[in-house]
Amino acid sequence: DRAARADALTVVGVNFGDRAAQVLSIPRDLWVQIPAYGDQPTVENRINTAYALGQQYGYPGGGAAFEAYTISQAFGLRIDRTVVLNFSVFENTVDTIGGVDIEVKRAISDPKYPDDEGGTLVLEIPAGLVHMDGRTALMYARTRHQDSDFGRMRRQQQVMMAVRDKLLTPETLVVLPSLAQLIYQSVRTDLTLEEVGLLGCVGPQISADAIARIVIDQKAVEPFNANGAQVLKPKMDVILPLLEAFSAGQ
Repeated sequence: DRAARADALTVVGVNFGDRAAQVLSIPRDLWVQIPAYGDQPTVENRINTAYALGQQYGYPGGGAAFEAYTISQAFGLRIDRTVVLNFSVFENTVDTIGGVDIEVKRAISDPKYPDDEGGTLVLEIPAGLVHMDGRTALMYARTRHQDSDFGRMRRQQQVMMAVRDKLLTPETLVVLPSLAQLIYQSVRTDLTLEEVGLLGCVGPQISADAIARIVIDQKAVEPFNANGAQVLKPKMDVILPLLEAFSAGQ
């Protein structure tokens, strides 16, 4: 089967010495050069197609490794490890920790959210503090009906922070080792179990204020038409300072 494109692209940097972290969200429709590999030439395409192409090319490490290579070539970032998380694992993780609390700044109304059977459903989430189970949190993070992919990326970061906050509560800390084992067995990653444990140890020592959240947003891109498809051309003069802010924390 043909591999799917990546649905969301996030690069996370952790500075163990300074107890700080950075989260960078990349638009999936960003138009970049996909590096050559084997007998495949360099091509221009959406950045998230690299995942599918890596699977098709038989790239060492698969789609995740080729996606990481493409991002590193496009932005000059060093990416040491990859994690591929599917929707069901995300839902199960959120449900296992008892759900998350999200401050919804603006009510969500999506009459055509895609369901699991090729159809659509109506998604309604009120404004205010909302306790979400895994399914609701996933839909909140994925919908872009009433804003854009940029709003979607900010919501994804918001959900990530909510999961982090819940993981650090006393009732969740007790189940953290078993939860880490469950997640490690359910995701595709080249992190070792020891590295997962190390991240689990340093995570509680990083305060929310020490986590820089960066989005390549509408100010850093220019919409244009590529062969009939609406995509985003990166404005590197705007993106470079964002990348420098990300790398400065590492």
